[in-house]
Amino acid sequence: MYQQGNPVSINEQIVSDGLARVSKATEVEALCTNMINSDNLSSLANELRIAENVARKYHAGIWRYGDVGDDDEEEY
Repeated sequence: MYQQGNPVSINEQIVSDGLARVSKATEVEALCTNMINSDNLSSLANELRIAENVARKYHAGIWRYGDVGDDDEEEY
């Protein structure tokens, strides 16, 4: 959530509002192996995970009825 003097990215805003989920750590690590400067992506992923945890705590958006886990996905 935007606070004066503390700007956030649109990605962080969407995740903190419970409108998106963050990729799994293993997926982020896989992306980082192919990048020259992977520190930015890692730090962004960490910030987004914090925002996702806040959204879970306050049951925002997709977290309204509880945890939306991988168990809810259909298996093929």
